[in-house]
Amino acid sequence: MTYTASTLSVSGLAAVVLQVWRSFKNRRAMTRLSSLTDAQLKDIGLTRGDLGAARRLPFTADPSAALTELASERYLAAQVDKIASTDIRSSHRLIEANSNSALPDLACCPMAAA
Repeated sequence: MTYTASTLSVSGLAAVVLQVWRSFKNRRAMTRLSSLTDAQLKDIGLTRGDLGAARRLPFTADPSAALTELASERYLAAQVDKIASTDIRSSHRLIEANSNSALPDLACCPMAAA
């Protein structure tokens, strides 16, 4: 197909209409999210504040993309915290296990004796 100025204008207009329709549809879905309880929102990784932040976005912005990003960031932060706390607990267990054993004799090491 050969593109002319008129077909590019029509395809550009179609893209804008599609973007507006998608934005409208996603904002309606966000309104339905507002009816969920705080516990239900937490289950999907969102808060009421997230909904408010997405609602304040310009109409042309996709609120579902913003909500997905907020939930993903919160999930990743929780995973990092979980890994960090697991590492700390493992380190504490290792220290406790080793503190019950006899300390090595460092007299043979000249650097340790200094």
